[in-house]
Amino acid sequence: MAALWLAALCPFTANYTAVPLTEVFAVFLTGLATLFLLLQLQIYASGFSLPLPIQNERLRSLIGRNFLFFLFFAPGFLIGIATLFRPESLLLLVAGLLVLGLMVVRPLKLRSALRIGLLAGCAFVLPLVPWAVRNFVTLHEVQFLAPKNSNLPGELVPYGFMAWEKTWLFRVKDCYLCPGS
Repeated sequence: MAALWLAALCPFTANYTAVPLTEVFAVFLTGLATLFLLLQLQIYASGFSLPLPIQNERLRSLIGRNFLFFLFFAPGFLIGIATLFRPESLLLLVAGLLVLGLMVVRPLKLRSALRIGLLAGCAFVLPLVPWAVRNFVTLHEVQFLAPKNSNLPGELVPYGFMAWEKTWLFRVKDCYLCPGS
């Protein structure tokens, strides 16, 4: 509850929600994916039993299977969408799958954990595929994300100049110290 109040009253979050920046979408998608990862871990810890208040056994098993599939698919898909906004969002999926892997201490559940990891990985790649196809058609290169320096294929990137510039130009006010600026 304290973390929720801290997040609600945080001035940085309030600032980011006032202006449509990538952080707003990244925070929302990360929070939603974290919720699904926590639900996934709870269900995994309880032995994959899902109590549903439905009397019909056939309907209960159908909904239970589809709900578990959705619950294991959703974090990967949401983190894939979040990666389009912030590339470091992949770390959340890696951390979630690591925790899931650490929870597997019995070899009998290793198979289900690998299946969940594979499902989450496929769901993660799914939102990135249209961007990769677009880049393949346009640039004739498969790029799932934009390159670090936002350069086109074959374009010269002045790595040496950028390294030299970072040795002395590391604050915004330094830009105004240059003669002729």
